[in-house]
Amino acid sequence: KQVWLSPLSWAWETLLILFVAGALGISLHFAQAFAVLTAFNLSMVVPIPANAGAFEVAATYALTAFGVPPEKAVAFALVYHLVLLIPGVTAGAIFFSAESGRFEFARALKRLREPKGATP
Repeated sequence: KQVWLSPLSWAWETLLILFVAGALGISLHFAQAFAVLTAFNLSMVVPIPANAGAFEVAATYALTAFGVPPEKAVAFALVYHLVLLIPGVTAGAIFFSAESGRFEFARALKRLREPKGATP
């Protein structure tokens, strides 16, 4: 029953690659975008924090193999990596600050979660 979920997530990320590439003026076919995704996933075996560097090298290598100019390939790699990192880092920072209570935003969230009539 869950066997179809993995290919579905890969197809979704391939479409995201097509969308970001198109926004940067890079024309790719679905199969080429899937090859770039495969290069991304292969680059994750390199133990680097946040996969910074290996991710960009893999994307640049894969895209230049399809005739994309190196400048556009590097730009795509950086933008796509940020597209993947920023939402997770932002969500993590919000949840961390909410749990740690160090920021005013976190204190406001805790006040909202307290039952009515509770004393602080």
